Amino acid sequence: MSADLDAACTKVGRYLYEFALLEREINASIVQILDLKSDAADVVSHSLDFFKKVNLLKIVANETAPKEDVDGLQDLFNDIAKLNEGRILMAHGAFEPAPNDAVQFRVTSARGGAVKVRDPLWDKKQFEDAYAKLQRTRESVKRVRPSLTVTISLEGKSELLSAYTYGSLMSAGVGGSYY
Repeated sequence: MSADLDAACTKVGRYLYEFALLEREINASIVQILDLKSDAADVVSHSLDFFKKVNLLKIVANETAPKEDVDGLQDLFNDIAKLNEGRILMAHGAFEPAPNDAVQFRVTSARGGAVKVRDPLWDKKQFEDAYAKLQRTRESVKRVRPSLTVTISLEGKSELLSAYTYGSLMSAGVGGSYY
């Protein structure tokens, strides 16, 4: 492998690493919200797709966060969605080194019968800005987590989450007929 390709792989790998840390923080928030223990925590957090976890977190955050934090939460969830677009590009797009320490991605998709070629070029600054944004977003999720709580009834149900989590977990193949 050439030094340029090594450098491109390092940049993409670092993005994916930083994103994985963000997702781990989101998982920890879900575990806290649902008060899951050991194996159950791993099964649930790894069985839900990324946006189901984010939507679950968003529902609870919007319902339970202090009023003064609600506007900032929308920005946080918008940031998470935008960063996920970068993750999809990094994980699923072919790439190659480009001049000036940049990375050229090659992405072709089809939607509605039309082929769309999108070949974004990420320069060193874009990567550095993205790493910093991933870190700030992770810290924001960590700061929000203590305010996220859900009241669970004696039967182990939550009005706020029961329909959402039951449907999501059942579609992921987790759980049984306990409702």
